[in-house]
Order: sequence, then structure tokens, then C-alpha cells
Amino acid sequence: MKNIVKPGTDSFYKRRFMMHGSVMASVLVISTLMFIGILGAISLWDSEHLLAARYFFRQQQRAHLVSAVVKYCRDTSFCHGFGQDTSLMLFPGMATSKVGVSRKRWGLYEMLVLTAGDEKTCRLMGKEEESYSRAALYLPERRRTLSIAGQSRVEGKLYTGAQGVTYTQVRSEFFNGTPIALSSICRSEEVLPLPVPEITDYVGELFRRSAMDWPEAESFGKATFAGSVEFRHIGRELEAMSLTGPYVLCAFDSVYIRGDCRFRGVIVVAGKVRIGTGFRGTVQVFARDSILLEERVVLQAGSGLWVNGENIRRSIQLGEDCRVNGYVVVAGNAERLESPYAHYRQSASAGVKGLVYVDGIADVRGVVEGSLYAGELCHFAPEGYYSDLLYDLSVSRSPDTVYPFLMKGPMGRREVK
Repeated sequence: MKNIVKPGTDSFYKRRFMMHGSVMASVLVISTLMFIGILGAISLWDSEHLLAARYFFRQQQRAHLVSAVVKYCRDTSFCHGFGQDTSLMLFPGMATSKVGVSRKRWGLYEMLVLTAGDEKTCRLMGKEEESYSRAALYLPERRRTLSIAGQSRVEGKLYTGAQGVTYTQVRSEFFNGTPIALSSICRSEEVLPLPVPEITDYVGELFRRSAMDWPEAESFGKATFAGSVEFRHIGRELEAMSLTGPYVLCAFDSVYIRGDCRFRGVIVVAGKVRIGTGFRGTVQVFARDSILLEERVVLQAGSGLWVNGENIRRSIQLGEDCRVNGYVVVAGNAERLESPYAHYRQSASAGVKGLVYVDGIADVRGVVEGSLYAGELCHFAPEGYYSDLLYDLSVSRSPDTVYPFLMKGPMGRREVK
């Protein structure tokens, strides 16, 4: 017969509330897991909070970089020349609004490097206006009348001599464009506005350094504009080369850039440069003698073409369906040939967005969206040449055009890319 434990006795309570030793281990494990779970939830919440704070802080830094670019476009007085680091405090008393600023010349543009905390950006900068004239077309005083023929139009200020303009015909083709408003015609000076010495000195230094011995250029490369400039030597022909960043490619004489090359932000310095059909990229070319663009060449924003003035037969030619988004500059030469010679030729299907500056004779057709400065306009036809003639050319100012640093003018900046 089993022992019966009566309620209320000590044995009753001992037996009812007694636990086995193995149950205690289970309780400890469960408690520990619950504690770890609670800590994990707290850590997750804290981590999410920190990530959100970090995200908004970086967004604020990026906003400060944008603000610094806007301020730089309107006021560069806080910068201390080129190649020198400076800092800008956007909001006095707020340490997190400090932005580091460094700039350097990159061709006829400026490379702006901005740093805010861990965030960094590089911006290619140009000018809002090409010069104080703000001209669509600028021709110096030649004491001759400017003739306009074909489907020509000029939207913006036209600077020309005291003889003014007249509308005429070429062969049997009468003027069929848009007449120029008298209020848009201004009196020009006897010479073109000259490039500022700082720019000509910079270009001269590029040519001097290009004559030095440099390592051979690699076929593929990518560098940051926040770093140092990479000078490289190139041969007479470039094929399937892909370079991005501050590379200066130097050739002793002529160079042919095939259409399968891919350049982003590169500078080429040589004697003569020919760019092959179908090339597309961003490149600034500086040549001693001549530059030739074959068909369907597209030079994207931040590009440019420059030919020095030492050679009396210096020239730049744009082939069919070419596009240049940047600048075209033919420097001057005091010598004059006995018969007219086109220092700049632009085909009827080609176009330039930016500045065209020709200190010589220009045979320009097609489109110039921005500003055209030329010592003289000529149209070369099979039967001969027509002097002081604007033929089948559309020149118009555009509010979003970015100009290179070439002539004296308002110092307002604008972002190229």
C-alpha cells in the first residue's frame, strides 16, 4: 500500500515544489538566449540608427560640395592661385561645413577638386561668357562691307566694321536666311581680342614639356583627376587605346588617332594630329601645325582643338558630320600669304558648340552654337574665293554654352562636366 502524504505537511510541500537538477540548466540556457536576443534587437536598432545618421551626414557633405561649386562659380576670391590647397567655410561656426578646395589648369579649362569629410568630387569648369563683348560673331575692322549669302543667320550681337553688312548672292543662289536686326550690329575694334598671357604661357609650357622623354603610353589606363598629371610618349599611330584621367600624350611629330580609341579627359600634344572617322570621346588637342578631323568625329563636352601660330600655313579642318563641344582655336601669325589661305575650314554638315577663335582666315559653314571670332571670313568655291562673305552659316548664342578660358572677360564660371 502506497504512502499517502497529507496536504499541509512538510513532505507535501517538498514533493510538490521540488525540481530536478537538469531543469536548472535548461532555465539558464533559455534565459541566456532571451538575453542575447534582447541585446541583438537593441544592437540592430542602434546599428540602424547609426547607419541612418551616417547616411544623412554624407548627404549633407555632398550638399556642401554642391554649394561650394555654386559659390566658386560666382566668387573665386577665396582661392589662392593654381595648385594650392585652400579651404572654404560655408557656414561660420559649423565645423562640418568646411570644404577643401584645390584647382589646376587642364587645357583651356579648370579642374576643381573639392573635399568635404570623406566625400570628394572633381569638376571641370569653364566660363559663362567668352569675353566682355558677349558676341555671337566678331569680325575686326577691315574697312570693307561684310556680305551675307545663302541660308545664313546670326542670333546675337554681330561685331563688324563701319561699312556694315549687305545681303548678296553666290552664283545664282540669293540670300535666303534671316536678316540681322540693326540693333544687334555693333562696331568692332581693328584687331581681335587677344588671348590672355596666362593661357598662352600655359600652352607654351605644354609644348615644352612634350619635347621631354616620357614613359611609353599604355594601351589601357584609368587615373583620377585628384592625383598628379601623367605624361606619356606616343607613336605615330594610336589604335584601340583607352585612357581615362589626367593623361598628357606627347608625340614628337605627327600622330593619327584611330576611330576605335576611347579617351576621357585626355590631352594630346603633337606637331600634326589627325583623328579618324567615327572617333568619339573627350580630348583636348594641341598641335604645332595642323589638326584634321575626318568624318563623323564627335568630341564631347570638355574637348577642344588648338593650333599654334608659328606656322604660316597652320590649319584646322572639320570633316563631314563632325561635332565639337568645346572650343576651336587657331592662334595668330604676323606673316601674310600672297593669296588667301583658309586657316580654319568647317564643312556644311559640321557643328561646334562653344567658341571658335580664328586669328586668320576662316571658311566656316554649318553651325556654331556659341561664339565665332575670326580675323576674316572667306568662302572658297571651285571657281575661286569670296572675301568677306558669310555663307550658309548659322551662328547663335545659347544660354547653356560653356566657354574656355581664352580672352579677358567676366569671371563667372560654369560647370562643364
